[in-house]
Amino acid sequence: MQFSVDKKVLESALYAATQAVPNNTSPLPVLSGIYLSANYSGVQVLGTDLNITVNTEMEAEIVDEGEAIIPAKRFYELVKSMRSCTVTVRKESETSAVIEYEKNSFRIHVYDEEFPVTPEPENPTTIELDAKTFLSAAKKVSLAASEDEVYAVFSGVLLDATPFDFNLVATDRHRLNWQVLEGGDDETSVVVPKNSIEKAMRLLKSDRIEITAGDNLVKFHSGGINIYAKTLSGKFPDYSKIVPLKFEAEVKVNSEEFLDTLKRASLLTSNLAKISKVHLKTKDGILYVDAEDEKSEVNEKLEIQHEGDIDVFFNTRYLLDSLSVVDGSETVIKFKGNMAKIEEEDFCSMVVGIVTEEAEAAS
Repeated sequence: MQFSVDKKVLESALYAATQAVPNNTSPLPVLSGIYLSANYSGVQVLGTDLNITVNTEMEAEIVDEGEAIIPAKRFYELVKSMRSCTVTVRKESETSAVIEYEKNSFRIHVYDEEFPVTPEPENPTTIELDAKTFLSAAKKVSLAASEDEVYAVFSGVLLDATPFDFNLVATDRHRLNWQVLEGGDDETSVVVPKNSIEKAMRLLKSDRIEITAGDNLVKFHSGGINIYAKTLSGKFPDYSKIVPLKFEAEVKVNSEEFLDTLKRASLLTSNLAKISKVHLKTKDGILYVDAEDEKSEVNEKLEIQHEGDIDVFFNTRYLLDSLSVVDGSETVIKFKGNMAKIEEEDFCSMVVGIVTEEAEAAS
């Protein structure tokens, strides 16, 4: 195998592939490498941890077809350190390759092993979306995915396509984020790990994105990058039944002022779990925002417009996450019991409050 390519192009492809390479020692040493496959249509640059695979299609000048598996971290750091130039990669034996740049060369070990094959999704359904719109929605929604993988289905983002729209939903059972996008005619429903969604947000830059969902696998294709991710099993809750249709109270508050107040409240944490809880109460056009820990407390008042009154505790971080992804100078929050709904056009965020008795017991 031998090919030549611009340093910046190679660095970009290697960076993408390294996002799927295991950070820690893998039981399969070959997974610490980046797989290169050169043919006369270009070069595939691939990394995987078996749960997620990133494959970049790279244009290059091909001298000899072939393949090689080169240690990922060393290869990427080497190319990253180079000045702008043309880089030639040549496999010289089953155990070594030579990287040539400017008038210099670097001989590097290659793995003499089989690299895992990445399958295409079986029984596929493909949806095409505007990439910027999808990735923006994914960023908002993924905030509500659980960090606890005990209940795996809650640690991912549901991609639910209907004949009418395309829904992204995540919930950790204490909150739920839901974004509705314009969809196509096809139907599919898969839960994608949050980690895979975050990698897609980091790597996919083109105008359009194709999402191909199949049996236990989803593929994101945009520009010259393909991201394959195993999907999560388990029954995702019916999100349409979680959001109430009627509410008991509504508060309109200055977004910036409320965010700043919550940030100050989040400085105070109580109980062993170190959770910041905030008490929200309304009366006569004022929102009272109170928080405390064992040694400190904060009490603030905000002028608001409201219908009905509230008296409820919330996890401060959950409210901050929800408010941080909505635009507008004012935020409307609707309440039913100890649940709050923050919405903006086709996005909504539901946050379940802390039952007052639990909050008192935790103090």
